[in-house]
Amino acid sequence: MDQYENENNECYVCKNQLNKKLVGDMNTNVCLNCRKTKNIFISKTRAKKEYKLDDNNLDNLFSFEVKSVTYGRSQTITLFIEKEVEELSDKIYDGRLEEILEQKQRQKEQRKLAREEKKNVLRNRRREQIEQIFNNNGKQYVDDPIFDLYIEYGFKIPKTKRINGCIDDEEDLENAVDRISNKATRKKSLIAKLKERGLTLRSDSVLCNAYISGGMYKVQEINDDFESVDDIVDKMEEMHFLHKHTNYKNITDTNFENNRKKDYFLRMDKDEILERSKYDAIYQYIKNNGPIDKIPKTLQSEKDRAIYNMKKSEKINDNNKVVKSKKTKIEKSNNIATK
Repeated sequence: MDQYENENNECYVCKNQLNKKLVGDMNTNVCLNCRKTKNIFISKTRAKKEYKLDDNNLDNLFSFEVKSVTYGRSQTITLFIEKEVEELSDKIYDGRLEEILEQKQRQKEQRKLAREEKKNVLRNRRREQIEQIFNNNGKQYVDDPIFDLYIEYGFKIPKTKRINGCIDDEEDLENAVDRISNKATRKKSLIAKLKERGLTLRSDSVLCNAYISGGMYKVQEINDDFESVDDIVDKMEEMHFLHKHTNYKNITDTNFENNRKKDYFLRMDKDEILERSKYDAIYQYIKNNGPIDKIPKTLQSEKDRAIYNMKKSEKINDNNKVVKSKKTKIEKSNNIATK
């Protein structure tokens, strides 16, 4: 209602006299006591949502505006008397609003079920397509997150859901089946090769998991220096030796900490620190009389450099001893001459 004619200066709700000294009373035509009774009012937003009314319907009802602060922001809210809103809704919908809303909700749920059934038909069709390709290749179906994404979204996988190796066309699907169908074979061969070196398959190994799930192409996504499964086994043997027979972890932590303390332009990158840590670990291992023949072949350069530096250090020490010995003899000769 655009304007309420209040000739008798009465509260619209309770009909008591308004207090002319209260700005709220005069601005709203509702007394302070009624304004405090919040459960008799309803906001315009709620009235439209709960009673399915529009602005034209509500224009003919009494309303007033109040200031409200929500999350630190001040805003104006239009309030109606809920009883009047309810009566108007009953008049418009002939008292069948609840029945109408229930019917709309049922229709909404039926549409949702129909969409879900359609999706299930597509999901089953895609799964059967994958299983058929497995059967054509004489392989048994293998679950994989890549197939789960294809079954759910087809070739239109959302960007937020994409992972490495996603299926975008028929060729990708054929390649994925071929790659993933060999998972069991790859896992078995990897375990056998690790066993030859006295190692076991670690579930937390990024390289091993990449190889099992997608073959060498996935491994090369991590590090393109790896060309075969033997390279993976070599790396596993190297890390097993460093962690079991040397103080590699503590040395690495110390080197990273010391690197952080350096001037920015003097800092080494991550790979340089790891290479330095390997050398330090091998040097310490040999210095502590560790068996040299146990050092893996992938650490050969670190071993050779450590041995070379040790011999170089021993020569310097030997030279220092010779110089010191000569100096001692000269001092003794001088003392005898003096006497």
